Amino acid sequence: MDKSAEDKFTGFEQFLITKFFLPPLPKSVVPRWHLIKQLNDRLYSDSRLTLVAAPAGYGKTTLVTNWLFSTDRRYTWLTLESDDNDLVRFLSYFLAALQKIDKSIGSEIQNLIRDPFPSSVESLLNTIINDLSIQLKPIIFVLEDYHLINSEPIHKVVQYVMDHQPPSMHLVIITRVLPTLSLVRLRSYNKLTELKVEDMGFNYDEAMDFLINTEKLKLNNQQIEKIHNVTEGWITGLQLASESIRDLDEDNIEEGIQKFGVGNFQTMEYFNDQVYENLPPSIKEFLCQTSGFDRFSPELYDKIMDRDDSILFLEIITNENLFIFNIDRANKWYRYHPLFALFLQTVVDTKQWTDIKQKAVKWFEQNDMVADALNCISGGHNTAEIVRLIESGINDVFRTGKLDMLQTWLNQIPQNILPARPTLNPYINWMMFFSGKFEELISSLQINNSSTKSELIEFSLDNVQMLKAWVSVVNNKNKSLQFVRQSQKNIDKLDPFNRIGTLIALSYAERQAGELIASFNTLQKAFSNNDYPPHPFAEFSLLSEYLAVQNEKGQRMAALDTCQKFILRYKTTKDGDSPPCVDLAYLSLGRLYYESNKLNKAEKYTIRGLNYCKGFSAGTVLGWRGIVTLSLIYEARGEIDMALKTIHEARLEAKGINFFYAMEMAAATESEFLIRCGNIKPVLNWAKERGFTPNDRLKPGYEIQYLTYARLLLAQDMAKDAHGILFKLEQKMRGSEAYGTLIKVCILQSITEAKLNHKEEALGCLKEALHMAASEQYQRVFLNEGKKILDLLAQLTKIAPAFVNILLNNIKLEDVRRISTDAQQTAITSIPSANHRSGNLTEALSPREQEVLKLITEGLTNKAIGEKLFICVGTVKWHINRIFSKLAVRSRTQAIARARQLDILEKGAVLFEESQA
Repeated sequence: MDKSAEDKFTGFEQFLITKFFLPPLPKSVVPRWHLIKQLNDRLYSDSRLTLVAAPAGYGKTTLVTNWLFSTDRRYTWLTLESDDNDLVRFLSYFLAALQKIDKSIGSEIQNLIRDPFPSSVESLLNTIINDLSIQLKPIIFVLEDYHLINSEPIHKVVQYVMDHQPPSMHLVIITRVLPTLSLVRLRSYNKLTELKVEDMGFNYDEAMDFLINTEKLKLNNQQIEKIHNVTEGWITGLQLASESIRDLDEDNIEEGIQKFGVGNFQTMEYFNDQVYENLPPSIKEFLCQTSGFDRFSPELYDKIMDRDDSILFLEIITNENLFIFNIDRANKWYRYHPLFALFLQTVVDTKQWTDIKQKAVKWFEQNDMVADALNCISGGHNTAEIVRLIESGINDVFRTGKLDMLQTWLNQIPQNILPARPTLNPYINWMMFFSGKFEELISSLQINNSSTKSELIEFSLDNVQMLKAWVSVVNNKNKSLQFVRQSQKNIDKLDPFNRIGTLIALSYAERQAGELIASFNTLQKAFSNNDYPPHPFAEFSLLSEYLAVQNEKGQRMAALDTCQKFILRYKTTKDGDSPPCVDLAYLSLGRLYYESNKLNKAEKYTIRGLNYCKGFSAGTVLGWRGIVTLSLIYEARGEIDMALKTIHEARLEAKGINFFYAMEMAAATESEFLIRCGNIKPVLNWAKERGFTPNDRLKPGYEIQYLTYARLLLAQDMAKDAHGILFKLEQKMRGSEAYGTLIKVCILQSITEAKLNHKEEALGCLKEALHMAASEQYQRVFLNEGKKILDLLAQLTKIAPAFVNILLNNIKLEDVRRISTDAQQTAITSIPSANHRSGNLTEALSPREQEVLKLITEGLTNKAIGEKLFICVGTVKWHINRIFSKLAVRSRTQAIARARQLDILEKGAVLFEESQA
């Protein structure tokens, strides 16, 4: 060691003491409770090392500092610098940090550290570790900015400490770069806690808390979501975004967010100074050459650049955490953070990038990756090539149900080009149909139909006929069944999609006409011919209709088996992913689980299916059954306001596009909810508009509506009139083999007979319902009637003992929950406010909202709450917004404080637990 170094370390009093200080927390910190809970859980489960590794600006230091304040352990801190790559300097600071905990640690070797020979380093470390092992109280030791250490001897020191540290010591390493340390042993013994970039990004709620409460911005949910999407939770990105829009008035915020999303000076400057500037030239070159792709692979880069070293570069930039993400299970595809990619495009050689894109387009096209090829040339004004690529890939996109991508592609084509591209007409027309633009579609079909055969290929002509049939069906045009039957005369000659689509339209029309047997036979015919190439979107559209008919026929178990087999059949493809249209099956799966009262699964699957439909604006046309199911789930949980809101909006949307069948089913469901709530006035108007009377001959296809009408008559104490309607329905359901609906009819008949004091008849009707329902596990249809059938069910336990006992228990359970919720609302609204300015909670939290609030207090993220409750993130957000609204707060922190103020946290949790007992 040279003299200058020796002089530098003559005593600890000459150390820079600020290196031992915890960095000050910002004035307003977004508490990351889910991460703090994770760190604490791992700490107390005997984890030995916490590694927090993420790129610059992800809040690593703030998180660890905040965590330390929440623990009951002693801790010490050492901020590292580039100068600390000197072994003597590092060991001196290392020991000094430990002596801030206890001066006796390493006191015997304090002077020896100033001149450690390589052979003595291990003995020095042994002394320190031995001193640590006798500490009675546990210690947390934090090494911040470890990425600045590149000295191999120092890495060996840290490795030795990690491998031999006593149970009383927990080491924390904060770094931008994955350290060159061996972590295998700690991982294998589950002694390692890792937080990576995917853990460190702010979730939506944290972003909202930061933007609204910390930055004091006035933003709506959509604006917050846009900022969160473009920053992907990168905390510094959120700060830069807030700075860029802080001084904008309300009318210009949208534009400001949009400008930030395409890159602003402060963001570009940050990336240049903090990430890019000090990188080796070869790494800079690789970053720039791959920055313009939405995704790229080593194979792509090697091919277009005529190299073979991309794997090496990817390993380096991944370890360096240079805002890069692996996006597939096979570790073949990568992408950059969108804002970092924008920065790289500002420093890229424009001419070189043009050449790269041209080569990439060819490679993508040769490998059947049309979407990636289009991304390379979109915006490049090469319209002819864009259209050519779209035409080459559009059928495969449609076939697999990637309809959001299809819509994006079609939007890229100028309108004046479309007349010269008739092969695109079918896809344009179908997107109109799925979006509910039926009037525009009718006009388009008239134009298409006037074209000559030489101008349109057969596929297009078949589509014109099929779409006309579909428009006739959804609008409930006169003689729609006759029209659809005429359109399928040459059905065996059609291609798979047109053939299946026509048969589904026919089945729909037959069901609307009340011909369930014919509808079922039509669908079986569609399934019977398997000698054509697979068309996943057509097949899953067919499956959805088939399962709905099976359920109506009372074949729930068979439908469940069919659905699960179809999903498994398409579980994986050559790319390792299912086609997106598989999610259509989850709408049916959700309904089938609802019928058996598995509400969490039902909600999870239903929302998955609805998210697929809403992805390309087909929430009503393709997803209307799922929306009805979702409203039924909410009602089953006692969330009546949510149920009514959901079904009411669905009815209005269906009415807005003149989707008659969906509109009628939604209206009947909404009326049923209102009857159960005791609000029959709007239902009287509903029945009057349809001209229903007790003496009606049943209108074909209106069976569900008449079932609701029978409920209305019962609610008016018109049991004799209800009896007459139900008798007609019973005859109709038996004749059409609609046993699923017949179960409902029999249950209502039982309630009606009881009201008429016909006890034996009441038991007989309910007994028949049980015979049909027990083996198929149709629970919900009984549970929805609740106490009305409780006494009758109790007399029929010998019919299907296990099934009936489940029903009895669940009816009692739901009644307890209802009473508990009512009691809670009474209690909450009478609680005196601890703060007169805050007021009282005027609307009770539903049982599900109580669950969500309880999990919020435990620090769970939206994703974690969703996984815990088997619901999607979107639904979690909805519940959280409802909680915020009811508590009159704007953040999780405020919600917890407000709930504690009102003393409802524990009460809500207890009520829920009791309801599940």
